Amino acid sequence: MTLRRLSAIILPIILACTVTAAPRIVVAPDSFSMGTLIQGDIVSYSCEITNTGDADLVIGKIDRSCGCTAPEMAKKQLAPGEKGALKITFDSEKFFGNVHKTVTVYSNDPQKPYAVVAFTADIKRVWSYNPTYIKFSCEKDGKTTQEKEIAFTVTNDHQSPLTEINVVTDLKELVFSKRFPVTGLTLQANQTFDFSIEPKITAPVDSTRYGHVDLSVSFADGRKFTKRIGASIKKWQQ
Repeated sequence: MTLRRLSAIILPIILACTVTAAPRIVVAPDSFSMGTLIQGDIVSYSCEITNTGDADLVIGKIDRSCGCTAPEMAKKQLAPGEKGALKITFDSEKFFGNVHKTVTVYSNDPQKPYAVVAFTADIKRVWSYNPTYIKFSCEKDGKTTQEKEIAFTVTNDHQSPLTEINVVTDLKELVFSKRFPVTGLTLQANQTFDFSIEPKITAPVDSTRYGHVDLSVSFADGRKFTKRIGASIKKWQQ
């Protein structure tokens, strides 16, 4: 057999092997449940990423659908047949009820350039408050408002006692009926803490003023939460 004929046989085989060699990403499981959580729990779950291809798998960026989720992967290059752990940590502080989140893993797999991992959780609420927005509307004189005061309620929805409440605002016209922070509380499950918010306007409001009220609570079991509530004092409108 001549060298030319031998080359004609071997070269296509080499080229075929070169073309077909590629990494393959497999994630298991690609969906799971974090289970039932208490608001404020931070939990982690590990998935297994396997390279079932015949070339090195290189993991690129790892995106998450929410800042509450932190994906980590210590080793981002896997040889054929090698496995690696994808650790997903979820912070439930800002959620309650049923939630659904995703993590997207990008790689050099030519057939599947990204893989999506989805998870759910059922989060039990720890506390609640009402109202969820604070609004005062001025009368024509610009100094009195239609709402003389707004009643505000904080409810403990948790089994651990609520021990401290603090309220601050960047709207200097808003005055609270109680002095904050309030410490030494033993607010039990389903009990409420009530106070009122009243506007003290010394000069006519000629343009709507926007701000917020920051509400912070602490529990005996160490959980702490802060919520920013929108607030406004609207100028008079016909």
